[in-house]
Amino acid sequence: MEQPLLERDEALRTAAAYARSARSGEGRWLLLRGGTGSGRTALLRELVRRETSGGRMRPVSAYASRDETGYPFALLRQLFPHRTGLPYDAPAPHREHRLFQRLVDDLAAEAADTPLLITVEALDRADPLSRRWLGYLTRRLGSLPLFVVLTTGPTTPGGTGGPDGWCEETGTNLPLSFLGEHSVTRLAALRDVHGNAARDCFHASAGGNPLLLHALLADLPSPTRTELPTNLAGLAGDRYRTAVARWLDADDVPARRDLALALAVALTADPDTAPDLGLLRDAAGPGPAPHAGTPAADPLLRLCAAPLGREAVLVSADGARTGAVRHTIARRLYRDGTPALRLSGYLLDLPQTGEEWLCHALEEAAESALRAERPTLTAELLRHSLTGPLTPALRSAAALRLSALELARCPETATRRLRENLARADCHDPYAVASALSGALAARGRPDTAVRIVEEAGERLGDEGARAALRVTAAGLAGRPVRLRDTEVTEVHDALGTRPPTTDPAVRVIATVHEALVGRVDVTTALDTIDSRPPDRMTLRTTWAVGSAALLEWADRLGDARDLAVRSLPTRPDLHEPGHHFLLATRATADFRTGHHRRLIEENTLLVRSAGEHGIRLPYLHALLALARYERGEDDRARAPLDALGPPDGHPGWNEVLWARARIHAGRGRWELALADYLECGGNMSAQGMVNPVCQAWRPGAAIALARLGRRGEAAALAEENLHHARVWGTPRVVGTALRAQGIALGGRRGLLVLGQAADLLATAPAPLELAEALLDLGRAEAAAGHARKARAAFGEALSRAGRPPASVRDDRPETEPVSTRLAAVARRALGEAGSGVPGHREAYGQLTDAEHRVVRLVLQGLTNAEIGETLRVTRRTVETHLTSSYKKLGVSRRTQLAVRLAAGEPY
Repeated sequence: MEQPLLERDEALRTAAAYARSARSGEGRWLLLRGGTGSGRTALLRELVRRETSGGRMRPVSAYASRDETGYPFALLRQLFPHRTGLPYDAPAPHREHRLFQRLVDDLAAEAADTPLLITVEALDRADPLSRRWLGYLTRRLGSLPLFVVLTTGPTTPGGTGGPDGWCEETGTNLPLSFLGEHSVTRLAALRDVHGNAARDCFHASAGGNPLLLHALLADLPSPTRTELPTNLAGLAGDRYRTAVARWLDADDVPARRDLALALAVALTADPDTAPDLGLLRDAAGPGPAPHAGTPAADPLLRLCAAPLGREAVLVSADGARTGAVRHTIARRLYRDGTPALRLSGYLLDLPQTGEEWLCHALEEAAESALRAERPTLTAELLRHSLTGPLTPALRSAAALRLSALELARCPETATRRLRENLARADCHDPYAVASALSGALAARGRPDTAVRIVEEAGERLGDEGARAALRVTAAGLAGRPVRLRDTEVTEVHDALGTRPPTTDPAVRVIATVHEALVGRVDVTTALDTIDSRPPDRMTLRTTWAVGSAALLEWADRLGDARDLAVRSLPTRPDLHEPGHHFLLATRATADFRTGHHRRLIEENTLLVRSAGEHGIRLPYLHALLALARYERGEDDRARAPLDALGPPDGHPGWNEVLWARARIHAGRGRWELALADYLECGGNMSAQGMVNPVCQAWRPGAAIALARLGRRGEAAALAEENLHHARVWGTPRVVGTALRAQGIALGGRRGLLVLGQAADLLATAPAPLELAEALLDLGRAEAAAGHARKARAAFGEALSRAGRPPASVRDDRPETEPVSTRLAAVARRALGEAGSGVPGHREAYGQLTDAEHRVVRLVLQGLTNAEIGETLRVTRRTVETHLTSSYKKLGVSRRTQLAVRLAAGEPY
């Protein structure tokens, strides 16, 4: 299909005017200036066709070749093929002038009958003597019937009128630009190419280069397309690729191929970042590469911005040259401080040669990709880094990280990789490799494999303390029987005698964790263990932090436990690192026990979802999320985190799920279901020798469930056993919880006394949930004993404790939600059932003013007078005035009496 000439009207009009002038005896010259592919040849042919039609002018043509640039008069021998007197050497000046004039006279004689249309293509390649004669001719055209049309590249020296020495009065110079986007769209439409494909043709043709455009349109497959192919394989031929190579290799713009290659490499590696042309010019190598914003550079930017153009540039380049440019760009960007993650596209295509900068760049990029939650890219970078020489430290770290990522998708591959790493003579940190591998396997329900790995790795460890620490940690993760774990702890104590300075703190802590769980140490002894300085080795420091945070949590130092967990976790926890799982669990447990349920949900909901997407299960966090939603009164959403886990798989955190499920069943009065879950949890823990109720207190829950089911004898025995273990540990929360269970199991007057002791003890501990529950049970016991006033007081105190916001921990933003919406609602119902005991309380309630209503509502939420004043933007004195007036109207004298007086049935 013949293509129309678009955007060439000015050139054709000028040519037509000059041709008319020549035919009337006043010669003219026209120089068409344009780069390779600009369409100057097509324009020249159309011009000749128009002006020679009907014999109006006779064409004479010549084409200059670079091969003949040094050959005197080579171009003129084409214009004067029958002229035999042209010399083969440069003539002397006086002879040159006579020769030039004779040639002009010869042309005049030839044009006497029919005007001549002389065309010269590629003037910039012509030999100097022929160019000089053409300049001589322009100065004598005024009286000759000649029209001279010439084409040249964009860099021919000279002003706007033409090359140096040409007569500007007889001719002009016309630059030929590429086609505009509108014209490209029109040409594409002629090929039934529309929509995005037509618009994208503009960029893929380097901004409307006719050569590239026509080749691309010819290669587009049919039928009609609205999207361009994304690679060269989608084209129907190789004309476009050939045209790009021809354009890049053209000599009209120096170093065009080099800059195009640098651009293609940069935009392939990082298509979302605008390329730095200065840097790319340096990477392209020596030579006058085009500058940004110049007519030569902008088409290259457009071409390489198109996927087809980038690929065409790359496939036409030498592979070794491409690799060298990529290496230069990546190294320069890295040294200039470019974030390593942005360099991933470069790094993955570079051979891993072991250069220091390249090893560090791969390491940084992998870490950044992991923090950005891009595990696939992280794995690709780590695999690539392992293909070349690395220091033992870097190799060990990369293999460890890669294996952790692979565990989610292909555990066998990961296991083999880490075993290979352990077997290497230069394995930098066998402890880290074996610890992570065994922990990850145990977390995925493969405890036997975890223990076997540890035992194999233990033989490699020259550090006895680290070996013992590794064995105890793995034994705990694997859930081995207590007798076997006792053997491991004995080895730990033996290792402590040698006091290896780098492992001593971690070994002491994990040994103490074991002894606390089996009931051999009290809280004071356990806390003495973590006074030592954390170990220097980073992997052991994580082990130390996990154990220390757990002991602080069990000691009811919840703020300290949370702080240590937060400090020990990176900004983005590594979901493949078992130690981070335990620290996350400690952080969430501290929030749950202090009533910071909103924060618990905000920090962990997306985290467990992300873990699930990577095949990682975090039962601890699922259980705590369910409990947090339950305490917030979100009954319908409380089961969702537990249901998302699916069936049990041997994960050591499953006991937390059983305990959470049992607690929810108990809150709903489903005592049979609660008892079953409590006993299953207890069976698992007893099999491991864990008797300390500080962790998954299943005995008190089961004792209460038995008592509610009327099995008081079993309940009392279990409660007594639990109280014994609780007193060994010795924290008020654990002992108070045990006393509550015993009081419920005993019942009667004796049970009432024990429940009072439980409430008093829990009031001294950071245990708002346990205290509210104990107060509710105390109120029920008082009511059963006929002590209505004491019952209402207990219920009112329970409402006050459950309905107030939790205390702030450190510098956290204060909570506005109550400790437990669920327990507050239970307390309100209990108060309603007990009645107020004061005649006319509804009438008194109706006497309160609006301001008094607002103050009373905030009092019932647990706010102090100062906090109420700040909330209502009034002075503390004003708050006290409203409160005093409310007391008088309601017939009370204290805040706890206010809760009893109004909470039953009133909208607070």
